[in-house]
Amino acid sequence: MKHAFLIMAHNNFDLLKILLKAIDFEHHDIYIHIDLNAGDLDFSELKNTCSHSNLYFMQRRTSNWGTYEQVEVEIALFELAYQAKEDYRYYHLLSGNDFLLKSASSIYNYFESSYPHEFLDFAVLEGKTSDSGILPEVDDCFLNRIKFFHPIVSSSKLGRKNFSRISRLFEIVQTVLLVDRTKHSDYSKFQKGQNWCSVSQRFVEILMNSYYNGDIYRNYHSGIFVDELYKQTLFINSNLYHTFKISEYKSNLRYVDWDRGGPYTFKNSDVKELSLLDDFLFVRKLDQTDNCALANKLLALISERQS
Repeated sequence: MKHAFLIMAHNNFDLLKILLKAIDFEHHDIYIHIDLNAGDLDFSELKNTCSHSNLYFMQRRTSNWGTYEQVEVEIALFELAYQAKEDYRYYHLLSGNDFLLKSASSIYNYFESSYPHEFLDFAVLEGKTSDSGILPEVDDCFLNRIKFFHPIVSSSKLGRKNFSRISRLFEIVQTVLLVDRTKHSDYSKFQKGQNWCSVSQRFVEILMNSYYNGDIYRNYHSGIFVDELYKQTLFINSNLYHTFKISEYKSNLRYVDWDRGGPYTFKNSDVKELSLLDDFLFVRKLDQTDNCALANKLLALISERQS
């Protein structure tokens, strides 16, 4: 069965072209969203990048950091692939600044052999173990993202720091007023993690049903940074959670370094470190100014190992 790669890109299109070359494989279809804020773009260069994969472009819209717009774009990409009626085995959500650590065929074979495991990241399990087999409760600071109303819907003009400060002010005021939107939520449990994931057709069907009946909009449209909440929360409130085993937890197979940055941006000098990673299939994120050198080295390394 085929896999769908869903890519959210907003800049750095030279890297995106190399990423497409890495993903290009007969069993992979690629769906791309280019942020409307990125301005004009020559799509013909991207369209001519792949020799084996089908390439589809989603209608462009804005996707401002921290806002519900990010969820809308993610879901629109899932929907575009879902409505293609290809019955994809897996859907892989990537950023345009991500890259592969293994060949396209190796990644395909890995997921085919791992079905029906869902590769979602859970923040509560980072560096921790749970003997009970049950996911620990998410911290209250993350629940504040949906507990309170956050009326500012765009961060582009404010800047990230001002956006976060104003959002925090709204939270303080609503704490005094005893506002708690989670009391009326459709969900009894909540979880948080990275938004980037690899999920099966089973999960995407649940996701689309939740979107079509209005659950996602109703619970998240007034929140902030909810792209890191809605998929994990949907999963633990679904029947798929009954098959989840913490002992088999593999996160999302994305190598992200939070110790050296928020997250750390890998540079050309990090190629040896990345080449030694065996337990990950993807890396995020690559250097904005020197990314083509690193991406080309990783692509060459992947090709060398495959031959």
